[in-house]
Amino acid sequence: RLDQLSRDVALDYLACGLDPSRCALFRQSDIPEIPELFWYLTTLTPMGLLEKAVSYKDKVARGFSPEAGLFIYPVLMAADILLYGSDLVPVGKDQVQHLEITRDLAIKFNLAYVPRYDPAHPEGDHKGRGRGILKLPQARILDATAVVPGTDNQKMSKSYGNVIEVFAEDAVVKKQIMGIQTDSTPVEAPKNPSATPLLSLLRLFASPEEMAEHERTFREGGLGYGHYKLRLLELFHAHLGEARARRRELEKNLDYVEEVLRQGAKKARSYAAPILDEVRRAVGTRGLRPQGEGLRATVEGKASPEENQVLGVGLDGAVLVGERGPPVDAPEQTGLVEGREPNHGEPPSLSPHIDHVLLVNDAGRTSTKIEAEPKVLEDTALIEQGPGIDSKGEGSTRNQEPSLGG
Repeated sequence: RLDQLSRDVALDYLACGLDPSRCALFRQSDIPEIPELFWYLTTLTPMGLLEKAVSYKDKVARGFSPEAGLFIYPVLMAADILLYGSDLVPVGKDQVQHLEITRDLAIKFNLAYVPRYDPAHPEGDHKGRGRGILKLPQARILDATAVVPGTDNQKMSKSYGNVIEVFAEDAVVKKQIMGIQTDSTPVEAPKNPSATPLLSLLRLFASPEEMAEHERTFREGGLGYGHYKLRLLELFHAHLGEARARRRELEKNLDYVEEVLRQGAKKARSYAAPILDEVRRAVGTRGLRPQGEGLRATVEGKASPEENQVLGVGLDGAVLVGERGPPVDAPEQTGLVEGREPNHGEPPSLSPHIDHVLLVNDAGRTSTKIEAEPKVLEDTALIEQGPGIDSKGEGSTRNQEPSLGG
């Protein structure tokens, strides 16, 4: 069910016009760097800071179980913001506190691990103040949508069951809108705007001129609440009808949606990788990354034991070989062999039968890079090895420079 809900959110965004070429749309679970940064931040997070979270207290008051996952969720949110060097974060007023927590945690991390870090000068300066590893993001709040009320006049939230579902069936949408909370004021009497969310919801769609008329008739009376609900239903379909139709078309091409998410994760990880690498260096865990995570290599080619020996792959992306050899292309013929740690300062010898290495990150392939001179490895990484001979027994050259994102 969680996978389906994630796909539904992606469908919603794409249907509303989100352009994948101008953004990175991805599942949080496709970014393994997030839980790692989340843990580093958790070790610095005071319980008192989380106990002040209004969202946590509100959910507990509404009957949610006060579990650790709910309690420390703001730290996960912080990791998902800080990991990409975010400058601006669009939020509603109810999320401002979470962004303040994010900034607090970024400051605590930088103070702990960046020499001479000064929150007043987070980018460092010529006086020797250190540049923060984690950037301090700013909130961006749009006044028109700072707070969107639900059908019960509380904050709209799926968790509270008070939403108007943008992509629900027509009958469901009508039921939700016609069920908006009102009071028992007679038709002819003036209406109290605070007794119902109708005006606030109409304001999301109606023109300023139309809203002025609705506010006038609310004050003077003469129209029942049903009149405003039906007008809201009309505006809903007028503004969202195209997006609703687009979503129905997208549902027929889920392979496209998955590809958007895959490419979005690849793009997001290209931002996340260098920041997390700085974090690892700062806290001292750079050599402890999980096996197979981060940089990998697809090894292609075949050579005699006397030449073109691959000595290993450093986590900085350097492929270590003895001599250059003519590359060949057969990426489908790959197997796995684990690198060994250096022995007494000597680089590990992974295979005497490799003459070509194609670097890839976890999200996909990049391009070829071969070092002519072997050197001692700082770390080792996972190697994918294969015979590398195409169906004709020939090879093809590659001369691109790598663009590593993992």
